[in-house]
Amino acid sequence: MSFLARVAPPSDAGLLPYPFAYVITYELKGPPILYQDLFTYLQASDGWCHWVRDTWLVVRRETLVVLANQLRQKIKAGDWLMVMPAKGPIDGWLPPEAWDWINKHVPREW
Repeated sequence: MSFLARVAPPSDAGLLPYPFAYVITYELKGPPILYQDLFTYLQASDGWCHWVRDTWLVVRRETLVVLANQLRQKIKAGDWLMVMPAKGPIDGWLPPEAWDWINKHVPREW
């Protein structure tokens, strides 16, 4: 007997059956104009929050592996990139509208 809830399998390879929050942070070595495709891709997320320079919180359906691979294709050699699940609680100094977004989209899992 399993106590885990059954979740429908993803409809497409590399997609989760539900949106998931991720933290994306990077250090881009080139001028911003070279990264318009990256910024457009991040803004096309199901939801996004970008209050801290070089750091985004995004809500997407891709698995972490697929998302990170997509992002790698939009940056240059020598740039740095980190993608990780966004889980709370979270603390810090941000404007109220940032906390509203975070409280709505980032699960409190510990």
